[in-house]
Amino acid sequence: MKTIMDLFYETYSPRQKFYGLTMSLKETGREHTIRIRKRDKEVIKVTEEDRTQCYHNATKELIRRFPIEQKTERVG
Repeated sequence: MKTIMDLFYETYSPRQKFYGLTMSLKETGREHTIRIRKRDKEVIKVTEEDRTQCYHNATKELIRRFPIEQKTERVG
């Protein structure tokens, strides 16, 4: 069974290559912060007390702000 962190990285990896993103994770005490940058400009910042919730919210923001078109095969 996949964890929320696995799902985050599955979502982040193709977008990282396509959009040129970088990601950093900072954990201090009870606070977890994920920052995603594009060309040295912060585009997503998620801060939560719960690590799982932080990854979940960052995944939702990635999907919302950086869509990837699905390639479909044409038959015929």
